[in-house]
Amino acid sequence: MAQEIDLGSVVGPQGPKGDPGNDGAAGKDGAAGPGFSSATATVDATSGTPTVTVTKSGSGQSQSLAFAFKGLKGNDGAPGAAGKDGKTATFELRDGHLYAIYED
Repeated sequence: MAQEIDLGSVVGPQGPKGDPGNDGAAGKDGAAGPGFSSATATVDATSGTPTVTVTKSGSGQSQSLAFAFKGLKGNDGAPGAAGKDGKTATFELRDGHLYAIYED
């Protein structure tokens, strides 16, 4: 016979609708800044000390940034120990409750 565990209600009641808030004050106009029309990034597959090279090109409202990342890959780790056999649950949602079911 399967063991069922009721994990509790996952669906709450609908709350009442709140009143609308007041409009906020208008903000000041900001100064025009540089415009960026594009940004690109590359990542190589090397390991080592991580670095990034940023290259800016263009001017005014049509500037571009290029990011080149290197050395982000870590060294291979040691294999982990074998895990013990466990039971895998199946899940069911009934009447707003989530159940975990473990077969014998």
